[in-house]
Amino acid sequence: MSKIKTGLEPKKIVVEVRKWHDRVNGNTYHGVKFFINDKKFMLNFVYGYGEQYRKTVKDLLKKDGITEINDIKIESMEFMRNFYFNIDDNCKKRDLTGWE
Repeated sequence: MSKIKTGLEPKKIVVEVRKWHDRVNGNTYHGVKFFINDKKFMLNFVYGYGEQYRKTVKDLLKKDGITEINDIKIESMEFMRNFYFNIDDNCKKRDLTGWE
């Protein structure tokens, strides 16, 4: 388990979020991409609606063994204050799958 000091205080980590709504089946998918200290975190084409992208961010960090950022534990309610979410709600399916 590791702790990260971003050196970005009071700035926030910008997370790009793209959402696509499958009108035929009624499902919503999203992808997230962000950088922390020059390390890229990204996950494409994840099922989930609403603010599910927030859990996706936490899951990516946990998978990498990160337990806290700027002395705020990942399980804390205030953890998401470290992030700013730039959300694009009107993406096409190809915007999620072909994202680098």
